[in-house]
Amino acid sequence: MRNPHEPNDAFIAKLEVTVAEEFRRRRTAQPFRWMPTTRLGLAVAVAVLVAVSMTIGGATVVAAYQAQARAQRDIVLMAYEQRLGLAAQRLTLAQEDLKTSSARMQVGLGTPEESAEAESKMAKAQVDLDLAKLDLEEVRQTGVEPQNTVSAPFVVRRDFVTERWMLAMRVPEKALELEKLRLQGAQRRFNVGIATAFDVEEPRSRIVELQATIDMYRRKLEVRQIFLRKEADAARADLLILEAETTQHRATVTAQLELAKKQLDQLTPRGNSGTTVQWRRAGDERTEINARLRVIELNLELTKVDYELQLIKLKLAGK
Repeated sequence: MRNPHEPNDAFIAKLEVTVAEEFRRRRTAQPFRWMPTTRLGLAVAVAVLVAVSMTIGGATVVAAYQAQARAQRDIVLMAYEQRLGLAAQRLTLAQEDLKTSSARMQVGLGTPEESAEAESKMAKAQVDLDLAKLDLEEVRQTGVEPQNTVSAPFVVRRDFVTERWMLAMRVPEKALELEKLRLQGAQRRFNVGIATAFDVEEPRSRIVELQATIDMYRRKLEVRQIFLRKEADAARADLLILEAETTQHRATVTAQLELAKKQLDQLTPRGNSGTTVQWRRAGDERTEINARLRVIELNLELTKVDYELQLIKLKLAGK
């Protein structure tokens, strides 16, 4: 009698087929055992793969931008370091010129005007050096070109704009001292008859120009404070700065025009009856023509500046 628990031949054959198929399936699927078998798992896997790819790609882009920014910063930094070196060289030359001028004064070969001019040049060279140092410091902090607009932000709690304008104002202030000294010398020579009225007018005109420049810087410093106190937005502050610069330009053109008119008047000799003398020395006629052209050019420039100043005032008034 056959044992009922003993497998028959058909069962054994079917079992062998099943085991062989399962073995082949598992061997084929072995390299992809990590692949999820459900839709949810597959979606999660894809999302993770995308996130990892974006992270790697983003890191690569950030690294590239950082490298580019460093290279740009190095270029700007190098340029301003070179400017600083040149400014230091110019200061050294100006100091040597001042020593030479002082030595000439001591032996009676120089004049007070020459010495004052040498001092003015050295003062300008010193300001240029200080400005170069200031620009370089801002570049080191920001990595970009210095900003010199009225609405520029502070850099590490430092107001580079105000510092820069205060430094720049020293140049016309020192030059003003020189022109006042020149005016005194020209007036003394005119009083004894060895200088003309035009010789006196030249430094006087220059004094007007320099004073207008100083007033412009003072106004720009005021506008900077107005902006920082938030009493004016950036657009209005820019207009106020433009008004100050245009006003200074107008004062300069006006002074130059008055001087050109006096030069033309001096080049046009008059007889006792008020009629123009007919004779001319060689070159006088050409010089007079150039002087007349200069007056015409300055008149046109003054008209243009007046128009620009009027437009600015209308914008400030909101018209």
